[in-house]
Parts: sequence; structure tokens; C-alpha cells
Amino acid sequence: MTALLGADGDGSHVRVVIRDRLGYLAEGLGEARAHREAGYRAALETGHTPLIALSLIGIADLALRRGDDGAAARMLAASDALDGLPDYHSHPDVAASRRAARTRLGETRFAEATAAGRLEDWREAAEAVLALLAEASSRIGQGGGRRGSEGVTLVRATPWMSCLTW
Repeated sequence: MTALLGADGDGSHVRVVIRDRLGYLAEGLGEARAHREAGYRAALETGHTPLIALSLIGIADLALRRGDDGAAARMLAASDALDGLPDYHSHPDVAASRRAARTRLGETRFAEATAAGRLEDWREAAEAVLALLAEASSRIGQGGGRRGSEGVTLVRATPWMSCLTW
């Protein structure tokens, strides 16, 4: 990676973005969780609020893939609170994730979850969600994921995939 990106290729800023993209591309929940956690830890190293907010969006995506819609809504709200406002333009998956969580939870439960996400400490919330997902991944196995009726792992295609050129 350093040869491709130069001396900054191992920098935390770059690791956050790379791990974010790899989290979207991962087929299994265990693999996705590993990328999300590594991206979150790298974001914390930077101390850069927009990158931390980006990693919280990734954790929300992971929670949605796992079927924990309440945690996803809380993570999205925590990201918004940390970054100041929702940013639908630079990260198009936020709107889609928000719609999915709202649809699955219903308006009332979604509103409750987002209110909780805005108020709770984002560090504690992220750690709790990652811990729950790590526990779930260990029970399911590294390849665990939602399976279609044919037994094929469903992968969510996102607009961000088109940004991957390496």
C-alpha cells in the first residue's frame, strides 16, 4: 500500500477511508466487522471529527446488515451529532441507511432511537455496537451473513463502490 500511496499510505487518515470502503465490499459479517472496527480505531487515532463520523456511519451500515436497526439509527444520529449535520451529499449511503432503518423500525421507534443516538456518548455507543457485533460474528462464524433463499450471501451494492479505482 505504501508503494501505491507514498509515505502517507500507512497513515490513519488513509486507513479510515480504505477500511470504510472494504467494509462495504465485505461479504461476511465477520470480515465487515473487522474492517469497520479497524476503520473506527484509525479514525480515533486521527482525532478528525469528519473521519470519526464517517466510521460511525460504517458501524451503522454493519448494524443494518446484522439486522440491528435500532443500533443503526443510533449510530447515524451519533454521526450527525458529532459532525454537526447530516451530510447526504458527500456520503450518499447515509440517506439509504436512514431510510432502511426508518422503514424497518417504523416512525416512532426510529425517532426514539435517533433521539437516543444524539444524546448518548458516541464512543460508548460505538464500542457497545462493535462488541455486540463481535459476539454475534463469533457465534455465526466469520462467513456469516444474511443469506438469500438460494443460500447465497447478499451483498449490498452502494454508490461508493464506483469510487473504488485501485
